[in-house]
Amino acid sequence: MPKKIDPFLRIKAVRLVREQRSEYPSMTAASASAARQLGVGRESVRRWVLQADIDDGTRKGVSAAEHAENKRLKSEITHLRKEVLILRAAMGYFRETTHPTQPMMMGFIDRMRAEGHAVESICRVLSELGYPIAARTYRAWKSGVVASRTLTDAHVLDAVRAVAWTTVVIGGLEQRMLTSEGLYGRRKMTALIQRDYIPEASHGSVDRAMKALGLDGIRSTISAQTRQSSRGSSRPRTPRSSY
Repeated sequence: MPKKIDPFLRIKAVRLVREQRSEYPSMTAASASAARQLGVGRESVRRWVLQADIDDGTRKGVSAAEHAENKRLKSEITHLRKEVLILRAAMGYFRETTHPTQPMMMGFIDRMRAEGHAVESICRVLSELGYPIAARTYRAWKSGVVASRTLTDAHVLDAVRAVAWTTVVIGGLEQRMLTSEGLYGRRKMTALIQRDYIPEASHGSVDRAMKALGLDGIRSTISAQTRQSSRGSSRPRTPRSSY
């Protein structure tokens, strides 16, 4: 970590060089003399004098105020770029749900943290996107003991998402599309998840996953009255001719 210089020492060094400048053949020599008197580096003194001349308008260059503003703007741009990356990732991660569960939120924040993003920035972007969460809430979740049901629900949610959507390339762009399995009802989806992914998955966990992902399935409902009427509407037999 660079050593912090006393601003009064810097001002004193600049004043000393300017006062003694006429006594030396060059500004470098004057800076070296002032550096020896003050016990600091010669190059440091020379830079301080150059910057002071720029700030006073006697030398062309970027003033200290402009340098500080440029530094602030660069920091702000870097911050905004990081938030854009988080926003894009969140829009893709939560694309299939309007009510993300706690495991989904924790999983996303964990993934973004692994990529080097701060928890506060992640939570701020999620809140602006419509998924309000505070950094302290996430930390409370992480410090608490996760229930076995919560873990199972998270695995089931990932499994349902995997079978319900697929990625296709249309016109050179990747798009997410609902699969035929994504149209399954609760019972059929549960059977599929238990058979191919998680044998211990319960009907309740699959139901919660489908609700979180906005899946409702296609129901084929035919009323008993309709079935009866369809049976009773059979065409009457044509009597045979007696001839």
